[in-house]
Amino acid sequence: MKRQFLQLLAIGVLLSGCWAKVDSPFGTQVRTSVRGHNGATIQELQAWDPGSGPLRIGVITDSHQNYSDLEKTIRRLNGLDLDFIIHMGDFTNISTNDEYDIFTEIMRQSAHPMLVVIGNHDAIGAGIGLYDKIFGAYNNSFVYKGRRFVLFNSNSLEFNGRGGFEPEWLEDQLTLTSEPAYLFQHVNYDNPLYYSAGQTDLLSSLMAGSSNLRLSLNGHQHVFGGGTVGTLHVRTVARVEGEQYAILESDGNGDTLYECVGDSCRALDVTR
Repeated sequence: MKRQFLQLLAIGVLLSGCWAKVDSPFGTQVRTSVRGHNGATIQELQAWDPGSGPLRIGVITDSHQNYSDLEKTIRRLNGLDLDFIIHMGDFTNISTNDEYDIFTEIMRQSAHPMLVVIGNHDAIGAGIGLYDKIFGAYNNSFVYKGRRFVLFNSNSLEFNGRGGFEPEWLEDQLTLTSEPAYLFQHVNYDNPLYYSAGQTDLLSSLMAGSSNLRLSLNGHQHVFGGGTVGTLHVRTVARVEGEQYAILESDGNGDTLYECVGDSCRALDVTR
């Protein structure tokens, strides 16, 4: 913990010498010039989209307090042939503007386009506004290579009464799409601290009842795991600590999820 704090402090001091000062680490000012990152990245992907073909994406999550491991994991993914990367949230610890700035700078090291889901740690205090400023909409949905990718803000507690947690939006994405769909969210749908029994039943019925939904992935729990909802595979991706990540491959034969630690990966058939 002390080493991580000193690392964060050192990065903050370095960046403070390069960028204009901000009013407070808990304020709404940021040094980064990045704005609307997810929307711009989606536009880039769709501009490159060949329309079909095999797919291979990287999935990382919960990099808070692990900047060194995040950088190592990104460097490892840079050596792989990927379409893009999805970070499923908790890229900050307490949503300070310095943490948003530092993550944004590390994200630039990726050789692949990266999309970022908001996590519960990223929505503390000023974090909701900072995410909106830097990354844009809290929910995103787009089609690439004939598949729909749904990035859902599942942080019901942090967004309580503030808008942005929208199960109705998720229902539209899962019921109206004609493409095979893949769901990415930070908090697991059955987390009793976040959802009432009724909300869990709603989310599970949406997921299990969507004939086009092929796989659901989440972070938050920090370790690999998961199960099924009906015939749908639901998997948790481990935090980046120790260079943990996942690779999702999809082709005409089905879907395979690789749960990886460094260069060692375990293949799971997650075809629905």
